[in-house]
Amino acid sequence: KSPEPVAPPDLSVQSKGLRGGESPAHDGLTTTQASELLDDLFRGYTSEAFQSASRRLNASWGGMKARSTRVDDVDALCLDMVLGPAIARYGFPANTAGMRQVNAVVSSIAQRHSEIMNKHRSIQRLIF
Repeated sequence: KSPEPVAPPDLSVQSKGLRGGESPAHDGLTTTQASELLDDLFRGYTSEAFQSASRRLNASWGGMKARSTRVDDVDALCLDMVLGPAIARYGFPANTAGMRQVNAVVSSIAQRHSEIMNKHRSIQRLIF
C-alpha cells in the first residue's frame, strides 16, 4: 500500500499574517489582523501623500459633481493609494470587491470587539 499523499502547506495563511495557533475570526482575518489592518489604514490615510491627493481631488470637483460620483472618486483614490495595497497584503483582491469584502469582515468583527469598532469608525471619519 502506498503512503497517503501529503497536502502542500497552505501558504495563504502565511501571506495573511496568521500567527501560530490563531485561527481566523471571520473569512480569513483574525481579530489581531483586523486591528493591524486598521492601523495600516490609519497610517496610510493620515500620511501627507494621501492628504495631499485628497485635497487635489476635492479641489478638482469644484462643487459640480454629484455626491455619488464624488464617493466613487474617493473610493478609487483610497483603493489606489492605501486600501488596495493594504488589503492585498492580507490576501484580499485590491479592487472594489475586495474593499466590500474587507469592510464586511471588519464590520462583523467590530460587532464583537469595541477596539476594532473604534478604529474602524475613526478611519471612516478620516475618509468622509
